[in-house]
Amino acid sequence: MSGHRKWERAERDTEEVAQGYEEARLAYELAEWARKRRKTLGLSQAAVAARAGMTQPALSVLEAGGTIPTIPLLRRLARALDADFQVGFKTREAGRVELLDAC
Repeated sequence: MSGHRKWERAERDTEEVAQGYEEARLAYELAEWARKRRKTLGLSQAAVAARAGMTQPALSVLEAGGTIPTIPLLRRLARALDADFQVGFKTREAGRVELLDAC
């Protein structure tokens, strides 16, 4: 016996599960951007990690979408990849994006 059970639809269609999928999607998109940007700049993981004040294995995990980084790490990563880091909110009513000061 595998020890696994089938999820019922009601168990899958919860807000908690939806949030998990959204966090995974965001981590994947960030990972994809960081990997592409690093390659565009012709840098190794070790070089970017050193610039960002992190280890190469930690960058590897990030580039695989295996972590949700903190804002300070995102700021350091942006600088390491010659990019600006901005945080913004998009209001649902107006569809307008309001950016906080560039970090």
